[in-house]
Amino acid sequence: MSRVIKKDFQALLEYIENYKLEQILTDESKNVISQYHKKYFAYLVLLGELKYNLEDYSLNGLGGKPFQYIQESCSDIGIAYFNLLNGNYKSAKFLLRSSIETFLKGFNNDEYEGIFEEKSVYVIFEETKSLPFFNDSSNAELLSTIHDIYKRLCETVHTAFEASMENLSALNMFPKFDFNEARIVTDFALQLCGCYITLICLKFNKFYHKIHYENRDVIILGINKNVRKRINNIVD
Repeated sequence: MSRVIKKDFQALLEYIENYKLEQILTDESKNVISQYHKKYFAYLVLLGELKYNLEDYSLNGLGGKPFQYIQESCSDIGIAYFNLLNGNYKSAKFLLRSSIETFLKGFNNDEYEGIFEEKSVYVIFEETKSLPFFNDSSNAELLSTIHDIYKRLCETVHTAFEASMENLSALNMFPKFDFNEARIVTDFALQLCGCYITLICLKFNKFYHKIHYENRDVIILGINKNVRKRINNIVD
């Protein structure tokens, strides 16, 4: 092993030995991390309720492959959260984009025949817009929000790497926590979780009202405020 490689590998070992996340726990960053956690946890709780009640008649059509896809969308949100905490924002955005495709496929399977085989997300959005569930303007607005976020996430570009040979090191390419980037990713995640949770609770509203009140209290925090009354069957 050459001296230069050995020196850089030693620096890498020291980096691994000293790797900690506590340095990101400023009041400002904790606020961002907390917001992401609240929406993500609400999504987790909702899917936990769905998972253990898939035989309920009010969840007809959600079992099997559709639920697996919706679970995958939640997994993508969670791994994106981990990447955010570790400063890997490009990967976090790719995962959020992936969550959109998996959610749409799992959520719309009952009305969209062949959606699991469709490879084009553009086609999925176009076909989904015409489904009966999205004839409702409030539901269509949620889909439009998801579509807008998808398009913005697709704008993610490759970052340039600039380094002189003097300062070249494997560590130069490692991600670092950046508050502004964390804020951007969090904003995307908050909107997506809100839309996913809200759509599920609208479509399976009878089941939503069967959920234990303590879990509903968690889930309601993930539901978009402008439709909470509708989900709770409150008429102005």
